[in-house]
Amino acid sequence: MAARLEARFEARMQRQRFDPRRPLLVGFSHGADSTALLWLSRRWQRRVDDMPEVVAVTIDHGLRATSAADAEAARAYAESLGVRSVVVAPRLVRASETEARAARYQAFEAQAQALDAQAVLLAHHRADQRETVLHRFLRGTGAAGLRGMPMRRRLTTTKSGPCFVLRPLLTEEAGTLRACVTAHGLPFVEDASNADPGHTLRNYLRHCVLCDVRLSDAVEALRREAQAFHQAVHRELADSAHAWEGHGDCILSLEVRDRDSPAALSPWAREELFVRGLDRLGARRPTRQLLRRAAALLDADTRVGKRIESTGHWSARRERQRVVLMNGLPKVRSEVLRSSSASVAPDS
Repeated sequence: MAARLEARFEARMQRQRFDPRRPLLVGFSHGADSTALLWLSRRWQRRVDDMPEVVAVTIDHGLRATSAADAEAARAYAESLGVRSVVVAPRLVRASETEARAARYQAFEAQAQALDAQAVLLAHHRADQRETVLHRFLRGTGAAGLRGMPMRRRLTTTKSGPCFVLRPLLTEEAGTLRACVTAHGLPFVEDASNADPGHTLRNYLRHCVLCDVRLSDAVEALRREAQAFHQAVHRELADSAHAWEGHGDCILSLEVRDRDSPAALSPWAREELFVRGLDRLGARRPTRQLLRRAAALLDADTRVGKRIESTGHWSARRERQRVVLMNGLPKVRSEVLRSSSASVAPDS
């Protein structure tokens, strides 16, 4: 099983056609999943000529008593593989799951900029995808959210070009990754909070809902249907000329002139336009109800000056001939606690 996983992983990575001069960052918590990802990435890098450097990036939110020790263990393990390690500590204002997630992606973006990285690899797998789909369904995000996490999406632009988030393990089952870690005797850290169904809604869904195979299969079928619907919306947008224009890091605008107005698009295509804008800003996706209200700003008869916002996350405002979208979530300050150079280590 582990050998087949390794072959599938390497095939996916080979298809990406990476630039050997720009590093690959691996989000590394030292849990079982990210340990498998880092190990697979390092094995692939060593076996293939002219491959980019792999850099492990560990985010220490400081939300658990063991956070600092876990981050140090992650650094030490990465270096034992001969992988350069960076430990980053975002300074959170509120100890919430939403802010911690936003801080993680901001930290990945900052490190991508600093190291001129071409991609950030994350260890999300098939069970994570099902959790995400069900979580979004309960939040009412509609078809746009039900398609789940993409295998690849743009994160930022560095001095040498675009940097993407890649999820090369997204079609793998969690058990396959755990079997790989076990088969090769790889050490990893268990986060006790992940086993507590009452800790977060995601934990509850994982341990009390999706453990039922029938519900898990139903969620997967729902995701596939949403994906097919989303592809139809993509085709509609591809036939139009509507796209957000950037004005710095946190402001976008979309022309809404009478001729060829976005108001002529279907409601789902208008909503997808807003989702694309929010994704480009790295902002949190809204509920379906809020997304509908935001998309209505594109209607021809919308009052100039009307404003829709997700408090603390983003806001959208109708102007005479355009809609302006702004990221309202302040950048979280992060401190790089430790950064190492790669060291030579035996194959693992």
